[in-house]
Amino acid sequence: MRILLLTGDQPMLQDLARALEARGHQVILATSAGEDVLAAAKPGGCLHAAVLSQGALGKRWPKLLRQLRRQAPYLPAVLLLRPGAARAWRVAIRAGAFDAL
Repeated sequence: MRILLLTGDQPMLQDLARALEARGHQVILATSAGEDVLAAAKPGGCLHAAVLSQGALGKRWPKLLRQLRRQAPYLPAVLLLRPGAARAWRVAIRAGAFDAL
């Protein structure tokens, strides 16, 4: 399974990448939400799932999540939120996240 991790510079997500790789998954690390990330999510692209970090995306995450939903409606996308982000959880689900943690 190929999983995109949009990490920024967060060491915790790099640990998550190592754990996923240890379980046999191919992990694609991205540090910004550029066109290459969106291209990989297009139908026929190379992704099976996406894990996005609210911290890495800043205020742009709802827009990126909606773009991912339009391009790849069946791609499971999970958003990792900052602690205490109850409002952000609701926004994430409405924007098309499979789940928000």
